[in-house]
Amino acid sequence: MSTGNVTVRDDPGKPVVEFRRILVATDFSNGARGALDYALTIARRFKSKVYVAHVIPSQVFHFVSPESSAEAIQKAKVFASGALRRWIDSAAMGDVEHEDLLVEGQVWPVLQGLIESHGIDLLAMGTHGRTSQKKLLLGAVAEEVFRLAECPILSVGPEVRLETGKRVELQRLLYATNLKPHAERAASLAF
Repeated sequence: MSTGNVTVRDDPGKPVVEFRRILVATDFSNGARGALDYALTIARRFKSKVYVAHVIPSQVFHFVSPESSAEAIQKAKVFASGALRRWIDSAAMGDVEHEDLLVEGQVWPVLQGLIESHGIDLLAMGTHGRTSQKKLLLGAVAEEVFRLAECPILSVGPEVRLETGKRVELQRLLYATNLKPHAERAASLAF
C-alpha cells in the first residue's frame, strides 16, 4: 500500500514503513541537530537519502533599504552557506547519501516545494521549546508546517539527544487527530 510518498508493506506478522527520502529542515539550533541525528539513524535503517535544507527567510530583507538589499541577500547567502557546510561536516553523515539545499523565501512554501520536488517521505525538524509570547512570535513556522505538511513529520525538541551508536526504536507514538477524512492516511502510518 502507498500512502502519499511513504510505502507501507504488510509483511506477515507486522507492517513495514519505508522512508526513502528524508528532508531535515535546519535553523542550526539544538533541536535541528537532534532532528538530523535521528534522521540519519532512520536513513541508515532504510538506506535513505537525506536532504538537509536551510531556508533564508525573505521577510528579514524587508527591513533593509532597497539599495542595500542585494548586498544583504548576498551576505546572508554566504553566511548561511558556510554555516550549513560546517553543520553538515560536524554531523556523522558517514555512508548516508545526502544533499544540502540552501534556498531563499518564505519557510513553509519553500519546504512544501522541496517536499514535492524531491518526493520527500519524512520531514524532520527541531523545535525550540519556547513558551508564551515567544512561542506566538517564533513558533508560527513549526505550527504552519504541522498543519499543512502532507508527509509524516519527526519533531525533535532542543533537549533530546541521541546516544552515539544507539539504534532508534519507536516505542511510543502519539497520533493526534481531528477525525476528519484526511486523517485516515496518517492513521494508517501510525498503526
